[in-house]
Amino acid sequence: MQFNRLCQTVCCLLLVVTGVVDAQGQVAPARDTSFALSNENSPIEANADGALEYDKINGRITATSNVVITCGRDILYADRVLVETHSGDAYALGNVVLKRGGEEIRAAKLHYNFRTRVSNLDNPSVDSDPFHVQADTITRTDDNQYEIHNAKVTTCVYPHPHSHYHVRAHNITLVPNQYMKSWHAVWYLGSVPCFYLPYWKVRLDEPSAWRFYPGYRSRWGAYLLTSYRQRLSPQLRSEHHVDYRTERGFAIGEDLRWNVEQGNGDLSLYFLDDQEPYADDRAMDAEDVESQRYRLRLRHAHGLDERTRLLTQANYLSDATVLSDFYEREYRQSRQPENYVSVSHRRDAFTLTVLANARLNDFYSNVNRLPEVSLNVFRLQLGDSSVYYESQTAAANLERVWPEDGTNTEYSAFRVDTSHMVYQPRRLDGWLNVIPRAGYRGTYYSESIDLMLINTQIVQQASGALLRNAFEVGSEVSYKALKLLVAGDDGLAPWRHVVEPYADYSLRFEPNALPEDLYQFDSVDTLDELHQLRVGVRNKFQTKRDGSTVDAADVDLYTKLRLNPEGEKEFFDLVSLDSEFHPATWIQLDVDGDYSTQDSVLQRLNTRFTIEQEKFWEVGVEHRYRDKESNLLAADVTIYPNLEWAFNLFGRYEFEGSRVEEQGGYVQRNLDCLSIRMGGSVLPGYTRTDGSERDDDYRVLLEIWLTAFPEMGIGSNQR
Repeated sequence: MQFNRLCQTVCCLLLVVTGVVDAQGQVAPARDTSFALSNENSPIEANADGALEYDKINGRITATSNVVITCGRDILYADRVLVETHSGDAYALGNVVLKRGGEEIRAAKLHYNFRTRVSNLDNPSVDSDPFHVQADTITRTDDNQYEIHNAKVTTCVYPHPHSHYHVRAHNITLVPNQYMKSWHAVWYLGSVPCFYLPYWKVRLDEPSAWRFYPGYRSRWGAYLLTSYRQRLSPQLRSEHHVDYRTERGFAIGEDLRWNVEQGNGDLSLYFLDDQEPYADDRAMDAEDVESQRYRLRLRHAHGLDERTRLLTQANYLSDATVLSDFYEREYRQSRQPENYVSVSHRRDAFTLTVLANARLNDFYSNVNRLPEVSLNVFRLQLGDSSVYYESQTAAANLERVWPEDGTNTEYSAFRVDTSHMVYQPRRLDGWLNVIPRAGYRGTYYSESIDLMLINTQIVQQASGALLRNAFEVGSEVSYKALKLLVAGDDGLAPWRHVVEPYADYSLRFEPNALPEDLYQFDSVDTLDELHQLRVGVRNKFQTKRDGSTVDAADVDLYTKLRLNPEGEKEFFDLVSLDSEFHPATWIQLDVDGDYSTQDSVLQRLNTRFTIEQEKFWEVGVEHRYRDKESNLLAADVTIYPNLEWAFNLFGRYEFEGSRVEEQGGYVQRNLDCLSIRMGGSVLPGYTRTDGSERDDDYRVLLEIWLTAFPEMGIGSNQR
């Protein structure tokens, strides 16, 4: 009511457009249409197309027609304005726009104080990037905080009712560039209400939002996975999960992520009451699974000082299949999670590491290292000589453990392994590089194996300690030749060809203890005699991009010649290829493989091809071949015909079993403020090697997210 009286007073004052009466009853005529006055905080500058008058005695400015009032960072536009320069109060009517930095407020009438920056508006709209707000009233406090009542909020270019979505809330508190919180918020897609939040807060300076993951999977039924991300402190973030799957039941989870000056890490907790822990198509040899299932994971990396680093990872699971059932992507990357604590100290000449590795779940097999201490000495020059030295030493208490329901025998031993090598690099005639080497490797075992023949059967028995000794000599020979293919004149990029033939000779004498005499923990225990020559040639085609030399093609072709072949092994067998191609910044091709000349068989071949032009299309094709094991082709193609649409197709086909592993795709529509993605996939059923059947698995996804807040919306995350 008081605000309306003030506005009425303003209207009366603005009717006096020919002059202002001073204290002596004189009228000051209007001559200039702009002038500047000194305010207590900042000067006030006034401009107008119509009348512009200043009452010097009362410190009052009146202006009409396209009025612009400037005070510091504040700019006020209106049809009519009255400014009290002593108090800083401004009253504006008609097409009011108030700008301050990136903020913009629009209203029919406004009361604003240039000193305190407190404002009151009726039927206003506020533009505070990325938000557009319409409300009944807005009050701005002196601490740059807006109190908004009966508001409609959107990040769309066009305001309600033309926006693709908007949020209606009874009350909103907005602090630009910091946060926005609302009470009783209803989300609308178009004019259709979708869901209700009694309280909603979003950080404007960091990701902090709700996200929903609806969909369907044959093994889960229809599901809705939810998460809410928020910052608990400048160093700590949390993500809360509440999930429901119609076939599996409810689940809850909590993720904590921290990032401090010395390190970072995360803690993930997930619990579910599985209503169907026994899937109908589970493998015949699958273990019994209880309904109470969980996954706990801790990871942390910490810099103790500039040279010392701590790494920790721990995983504790309810059963061996919880990852494959609910964390499929993680399971594909690693079927058995690691558990370890490692402390590494690095110096210019060496690295010292202390490692503890153990299994936490007894349904896995593992080599426990409790602990292992290793010292790696980098290759360094001995004094002023031409001789270089390097070594690796590790001492570990090792224990081989098997799943609890297995029949294998567990064993353990204390092992110290030390390897030392000296080199003497030479360059002959200025072009031929020769690096002869000689070394010794000694390995101590607290326990070893004796093989005894008892009743025509070979029986393995434990024996005492032993020291395995192995001596090695060898030499590397190589040279490089260059040829300039394109000089780089006339604006063309320069090109050159680099060819590097090489040979690496190795002779390791037979150690006094063979692999069958030792407990097998890792590759250290497989050490045996070796007499081979690796010969190859490496070709590079190089050019310059953005002023830097890059390898457009890098092809390494080599073979290993057995100089003392035994049994059915031949002198010449495998031919190997390792290559990378980058014909352009957006194209990459990697090819590596092995071909057996003895068996005339391609034993292994990996091919990876990618094209990444984000504005047009993205293509990824990968082929993995293992002789008589797997022949897998995977492809993923995304096309962007324009900025509004995207289309994706992907699939995996296993030629060895003649079956489709997965195929699917999605369609994406990008609006000015929303992106919507719909798609799905199918994993056809098949018969496992044990004879059990795996049923078809159908998946449907829906994603909706705000382009201003990609972390906020509805997504397809399936954990």
